[in-house]
Amino acid sequence: MDDFNGKVALVTGASSGVGAATARMFADRGAAVVLAARREPEGEAVAAAIRASGGEASFVRTDISDPGQVERFHRAVAEGHGRLDYAVNNAAIEGEFPFRTHESTVENFRALIDVNLIGTWL
Repeated sequence: MDDFNGKVALVTGASSGVGAATARMFADRGAAVVLAARREPEGEAVAAAIRASGGEASFVRTDISDPGQVERFHRAVAEGHGRLDYAVNNAAIEGEFPFRTHESTVENFRALIDVNLIGTWL
């Protein structure tokens, strides 16, 4: 199935799990994929595996809770491909578990908000 030929997709949280699988799915169907994640070795490995199987992929180390890093990621997509067709804002964290809400720290809650809400919005 080549229904994404000529398209460009970005996938955040692409160093493992759902993000990595989503990036592979887009590439398998013909899209150029730009991966973002905080874990550089894992993200580079996913991009390399996509390229090894004949797909087009690049990786940009990005912490989506940092507006400057998100802007750099967006520039990399624009400069590398001149367009964006699909954005899969997949990156998220679970925070420190197990905990009960009243036992959570402010730092843990801020990290959840910064990545899971603000990062997705950025």
